[in-house]
Amino acid sequence: MHHKYHTEGLIIGGFPSREANKFLLVFARDFGLVGASAQGTRNISSKYRYGLEECSLSDLSLVKGREHWKITNVIPRDNFYFGRQVSQDKREIFVKVNALLRRFLQGEEGDEVLFKIVLDGFRAIQKAPSLALETLETILVLKIISSLGILKNLGAFEDLIGKDFEEIEVLPKTEIKKIVSVINESLFESQI
Repeated sequence: MHHKYHTEGLIIGGFPSREANKFLLVFARDFGLVGASAQGTRNISSKYRYGLEECSLSDLSLVKGREHWKITNVIPRDNFYFGRQVSQDKREIFVKVNALLRRFLQGEEGDEVLFKIVLDGFRAIQKAPSLALETLETILVLKIISSLGILKNLGAFEDLIGKDFEEIEVLPKTEIKKIVSVINESLFESQI
């Protein structure tokens, strides 16, 4: 008998597998980046399909298989992409952050600090007015690469990284350009 693991997970990608199955990339609070299969989730009658769409936050039950994890139960909690007050600009941010996570997360190693940063950032972006989106996206990426140890010049941005998303005020365009420049330089130097 296999042991079931219960965790909170953010679906950051996936692709169809066989006729009605899906293989998903899950950023799990307790396990880090997990590749997991979900049986029959592409069927219209599937009760799990809404909790396994990209940008969905769900409580998941997982079983470790020989090659990858299998999802056995899903309780949907939120969907950042298809939420009520989600504009196209917000959707684009969620997709870009998911792509960044897929690029830099490595293996099954839980990182509760990074998971909290991503969720808090997504929730702040979900509620934010359109004027604050560029600032919140920039700070979220800054916090992510700082948490992953990729950010090179931490000292100049320590105050921004330490603030909660609700405390962050809209930054002027010149300040955002400086931060984006440091982010891009750090990503380039990481060679990942």
